[in-house]
Amino acid sequence: MQVVTKDALRTGDIFLYHSESFLGGMIRLFDGSEYNHAGIFDGENVIESLGGGITTNTISESTCKNKFVDVFRFRNDAGKQLGDAGIPTQNVTDTIRRYVNDGDRYAFEQILLLAALATTRRFPFGGWVPGLSKFVRQITDAAASVLSKLMSMNKEPLICSELVYRCYVESGEEFFINIVGADILAQRSIGHTSTTLTHQFDISSQKEMSSTVMQDFEEAQLASYEFLETWQRVSRTAPLARSVPDVQQNEVGVVQSRAIADFVTPRDLKQSPNTYIVGRLAL
Repeated sequence: MQVVTKDALRTGDIFLYHSESFLGGMIRLFDGSEYNHAGIFDGENVIESLGGGITTNTISESTCKNKFVDVFRFRNDAGKQLGDAGIPTQNVTDTIRRYVNDGDRYAFEQILLLAALATTRRFPFGGWVPGLSKFVRQITDAAASVLSKLMSMNKEPLICSELVYRCYVESGEEFFINIVGADILAQRSIGHTSTTLTHQFDISSQKEMSSTVMQDFEEAQLASYEFLETWQRVSRTAPLARSVPDVQQNEVGVVQSRAIADFVTPRDLKQSPNTYIVGRLAL
C-alpha cells in the first residue's frame, strides 16, 4: 500500500484507524472491517468525536495509539474531488468548524458504536449462537448507561464515523456520501425500531428453532429495541438523522442509501462509492 506522508494530505481527508484495543477488535468484528474509528483532517489537525466531545488533535496525538491509519478521499457522484470547480473546500471546512464550535454538546465512547452495530447490522455469525442474547444485552446495557450519563450532562451521542459523514453531507448536495449495502441501516434505526432481528439474522435459514433458542432470539431483539429507544430519547441531532432513507439500487443492483446518519460506521465510509483509499499514513 502506498505510504501517505503528512505533506501529501488534503483538507477533508478521512482517517480510518485500526487500534489494538479490545473494544476496537469487537467493533471490527461486528462491522466486518479492519477499522474501528474515524476522523477528518481540516488541513492542519484531525477532528474526532471522543469522550470529551468534538476534539481537535494534531496528527501525532490522533494516531499515536493505533497500529495503522489509512487515508481516504472524497469524490462525488460526478467524480469531482474536494477543491474542484463546484466542490469548494470551504463548504466542508465551515461544517467542520461548526461542529468544533459546538463540540461540548457531544460525546462518544466506543461502546456506543459497538452497541449500534449489534442493534442495526447483520451479525457476523453463520447461525444463531446460543447465549447471544446475553452478549447483546451486556453491550446494550453498558451503552445505555453511557447514554444516561450523557443525558445527565446535557450531551448527546455522536459516533466518530457519523461526525465524518455529517461534515460532508451537511455541506451541500454535491458533497453527499452514499452508503452501500445499507439495508439494515435503513430498517433498524431511530424511527424504525419495531423492525425485528430477522433482518440482522436470516432466521429463515434455520428450518427449526428450539423454544430455548427462540427465547434467546427474542430476548436479543428486546435488548436491541430498548437500546434504540434510549438512543432516540437522548439524541437531539438535526432532522437529517430522522429522515426516512432514500434507498435505491445502482446499476449493478447494489443497495445504496441516504443513511440514518446516527449509525454510519467506519466500514460504511470505506465502502462508499464516494470515497477511495489514498494510502496508509506514515506514522
